[in-house]
Amino acid sequence: MVDVKAENDLVHNLLTQLRRANQAWAAIWRQYNLELTPPQYLLLAMLAEHGELDQSQLGARASIDRSTLTQLLTGLEKLDLVNKIIDADNRRRRLVTITDGGRRALDEGRGTFLQIDQEVKEIMSEEGFAHLIVLLRRLGDHSP
Repeated sequence: MVDVKAENDLVHNLLTQLRRANQAWAAIWRQYNLELTPPQYLLLAMLAEHGELDQSQLGARASIDRSTLTQLLTGLEKLDLVNKIIDADNRRRRLVTITDGGRRALDEGRGTFLQIDQEVKEIMSEEGFAHLIVLLRRLGDHSP
């Protein structure tokens, strides 16, 4: 027989702890008063590393759904941090590149991002942090 209370406690604990961890990460990020949000920083870093990407490639690499990605890119484009252009060979395809302003914003945020990363590692240890990343990646790899 399935112990429904134990099953509900496990689900509740996982969901609760994931939410609390996300809130803690966001609070640490906000302490540094960065102009970029974590997802914006991630997108700029991916574009800087990989060069021009179409929106679907960028979304897949960043694990960001299509509608969220569209909103993020619109915001980054308004800040002149990325350019979106229509692919001449496939007019339904949007190509995204990082601008010089985007590179500057990324460079300005890199040191702070490393500080935040270090702060989180100090909370849970270097090994604990690495283990957490492995576990979260394993969980994320099983998403539909």
